[in-house]
Amino acid sequence: MAGYVKDGPDGHELKHLVINGGFNPGNSGGPLVRKLDNHVIGIVVAKARIYPPHIKKLIDTLNAQMSGVVYPGTDGKGRRSQFSEAQIVGAVLEQFHNTTK
Repeated sequence: MAGYVKDGPDGHELKHLVINGGFNPGNSGGPLVRKLDNHVIGIVVAKARIYPPHIKKLIDTLNAQMSGVVYPGTDGKGRRSQFSEAQIVGAVLEQFHNTTK
């Protein structure tokens, strides 16, 4: 546990634990269990993004870059296409970004 923050609607205080750990899409609503004694100590409600918002714009810029070193490949619908090196890097970063939201 990294600490906690106090937050809440309508001025009511609500303590949020800050956990250094991996949570995946779909974990929200699940129990947070203390390994020592298997007691539920919280409910997973959110996870922090590791990217600041402007990074998504940079990834989109890479995805739109069609010039530079180009490689042949197949798109998501099975069609032959050309992909720039920037687009390949952008696609990998996009996938990582989407799984860490």
